[in-house]
Amino acid sequence: MTCDPKSLLREARKQARLRDYSAVLETVDRALPHTVDDKKRLSGLYHLRGLALERLFPLEPKRALDCYREAISLHETAECWCFVGMLLYTHGQFEKATTAFRSALRLKPDLAVAQDFLSACLRETCAWALDPVADEGEHKLGVTTSPPFGRLAAEDCPARQLERSRLFAQTEASSVRHLTERLGAPAIGALDSSRFRVGYFTADWGEHATSRLMDGVFRNHDPDKFEIVVYMYGPKLDSSLAERYRGAVSTVHDCNRLSDGDFVELARGHRLDIAIDLNGYTRFSRSRLFHARLAPVQVNFLGYPGTLGASAWDYIVADRVLIPEGFEKFQDEKILFMPNSYQPNPRERSNSLPDVNRATYGLPEGSFVMASFNRAYKITPKVYQVWLDLLEAIPDSVLWLWRTSSTQEKNLMALAAKRGVAERMIFSDAVSQTEHLARLSLADVSLDTENVCAHTTASDAVWSGVPHVTLAGRQFAARVAASILTAAGLEDLIASDYPEYFETVRRLAQDR
Repeated sequence: MTCDPKSLLREARKQARLRDYSAVLETVDRALPHTVDDKKRLSGLYHLRGLALERLFPLEPKRALDCYREAISLHETAECWCFVGMLLYTHGQFEKATTAFRSALRLKPDLAVAQDFLSACLRETCAWALDPVADEGEHKLGVTTSPPFGRLAAEDCPARQLERSRLFAQTEASSVRHLTERLGAPAIGALDSSRFRVGYFTADWGEHATSRLMDGVFRNHDPDKFEIVVYMYGPKLDSSLAERYRGAVSTVHDCNRLSDGDFVELARGHRLDIAIDLNGYTRFSRSRLFHARLAPVQVNFLGYPGTLGASAWDYIVADRVLIPEGFEKFQDEKILFMPNSYQPNPRERSNSLPDVNRATYGLPEGSFVMASFNRAYKITPKVYQVWLDLLEAIPDSVLWLWRTSSTQEKNLMALAAKRGVAERMIFSDAVSQTEHLARLSLADVSLDTENVCAHTTASDAVWSGVPHVTLAGRQFAARVAASILTAAGLEDLIASDYPEYFETVRRLAQDR
């Protein structure tokens, strides 16, 4: 067995391309004792070790971060700074991530992935004036190194979102081409021909919005007609969910540590009829594996609000509000139109919500409470100005927002102070789902964002009896709330432009 550091580094890089992170860790640990005199090569090994630790132990980010920082201390590269930034971003440390991406761009100003993630960090902290790529009309589409999800919130343009998805899909497909060539086409037909065997692929098997929405779907499959297999590859398997779905879900496979090749072979060995991707291009996604064909029929559903830009997905699940007539051309998948809304919701909601009152959250009694519990990256300068206009127009109103970082709060408060309404801004931290649903009912109206509007947040508001006012855009991600409101018979809460949005909220304030 060779101990040549150069050969071992080359081997570890190949294993990383194959996503075989357990092997990467083993190879790097073999190489490190023999690489003490070559700082550049040693840096590369620590970089790979950090990558492996990040993927294998996603809930222990410090282990990977220490390796990345050791790599940078030995030999500073833009790429390693970028990995530091992406890790910090994933764990909500947006201010530190911003510093890391700026360091990456100092070394390589044209590094597209660093540009995109820096822009995302600045949106998460509502530091819009500092965004280097805020002018979307001038943004270059030649970005294949970063997922297109980060651009969804930057503009409402289905044509450009389609092109970004296509470019990223090409990169993803090339990363698993070796599997396609080695394994060929998947076998057709389930082992048990009396039932359809359906595989759901998700990184969000736990306390996550997607899991909550899918609750009723999993539990209402007819076990006489469908065999349901779940492939989980996120940071943590929630065993309580597996228990709740017992009888409806046949098997749950924890695939987080499987290499791409082992993952594909596992899924193909189950002879699925249909593979359903519940992630798309979101966090912890392994959607690239769909390019290697996990089943004869593959579906893009729920997790990613838009096309994935490739023929690997045969269908996308939508409805006629999400994708109106004339907009089908912006989806590369065939469209399965649901009769009402594409978004599933569990019929059974807990009635044992905690008792809450306005005083608990600093909400004045008798005031008109306008709430928006969307993530900060969805807030745009335009929609925030409309919210401040509403504060001015409705004297006894307050604006209640989710505090996602201290910098976000500071930046929004500074803009509100310029308009003289800062004392009517109220921020609350994240709480459990049950408390969130309870506190949401304290609001008088739920305000939507644009470009990427409320999804689960919108249906939560409707379930809580709170009118949700949305601005229906053009792209899929900007029309989800409109889909939910239409299905609920609340079309009068859907605005087509900013003046109508403003007037809809003011009308509600005048009719308590």
